[in-house]
Amino acid sequence: IPNLDVVDDYRNEKKEILACQGKSFPFSYGDYVVKILMGGVDSWFDELDEKKVSTDEYGRSNSRKSTNNNF
Repeated sequence: IPNLDVVDDYRNEKKEILACQGKSFPFSYGDYVVKILMGGVDSWFDELDEKKVSTDEYGRSNSRKSTNNNF
């Protein structure tokens, strides 16, 4: 079914994601909530527990720095 991401509970989802992405991949409870909301909209989130994803492939990267220091 297009645009459907089947999501487990947080612990099992994190276990599946770390198995695919590696133990050092950051995945918090907040990330889990975002995956629930965005998994059916953006395939990057859906694929986190299915295959190795690139953080740069979709313009996502941990190296981004915020230039707005007011917050």
